[in-house]
Amino acid sequence: MRRRLTRTIALHLTVTIAVIAMLAGAGVQTLFQASPRNAALFGAALFLTGMTLMSLTMRAPLRRIRRNLGALVDGVRGFADDDFSLRLHVTGSDEITDLVAVYNDIGDVLRNQRNESVQRELLFETVLQASPLATILTSDRGRIVFVNRAARDLFGGGERIEGRRFEEIAEQVPA
Repeated sequence: MRRRLTRTIALHLTVTIAVIAMLAGAGVQTLFQASPRNAALFGAALFLTGMTLMSLTMRAPLRRIRRNLGALVDGVRGFADDDFSLRLHVTGSDEITDLVAVYNDIGDVLRNQRNESVQRELLFETVLQASPLATILTSDRGRIVFVNRAARDLFGGGERIEGRRFEEIAEQVPA
């Protein structure tokens, strides 16, 4: 990106110098010698024309950069919310494009890791539900957060007991 910006500025400066040289060769120097004020106005007009041309030339690349950075901000906010589904379109060949490609790669890795984690959790839950051994998991406050079928049948008569306090359930079970 820096090289492209440097080339664009150098091109504009070269064109400006070439225009000044052409005008000087065309006899405009007599205008400059006759009135220094006219020469200053001419130089200012030439400078403003060059700046306008440069801003028009840089508008599209800067718009693309602004759009890509906005999309990256949205994508990173999605990462913070555990949403790894947003993929950004890669266009161009500058540093911002490289950053977009890295963002997409990180999103792919995080999405794959989350999918593997969900699959492991489902497998683990399936094994626990099928186990004949009664299994109950509680929070640090003693509330039941997970119960397999065997524990539900043993402690709750087949009813849901999640969310209740374990001490309450244990008191109701015959010895």
